[in-house]
Amino acid sequence: MKIVLKGMVQGILFLCCFCLMAQQETETPKGLDPKEESIVKIASLTAQGELDRLALELAVGLDNGLSVNEIKEEAVEYCCTSSG
Repeated sequence: MKIVLKGMVQGILFLCCFCLMAQQETETPKGLDPKEESIVKIASLTAQGELDRLALELAVGLDNGLSVNEIKEEAVEYCCTSSG
């Protein structure tokens, strides 16, 4: 009896995992691309005043395809919205 139940539980778990994997493959969730992630991290570190970590994230942002002008635009936007 225990062996039968164990086999049924394993079968049910396999089907659940298979269904979840199939669902994940058909859905295409929209996340942030690397440039957008860098913008968020740069803005967050700027707001926190984490200059050491900011320098590293600026380099990562450039590697992720951000231009110097895009970074400047974000910095200006942050300064303009946080001063008031």
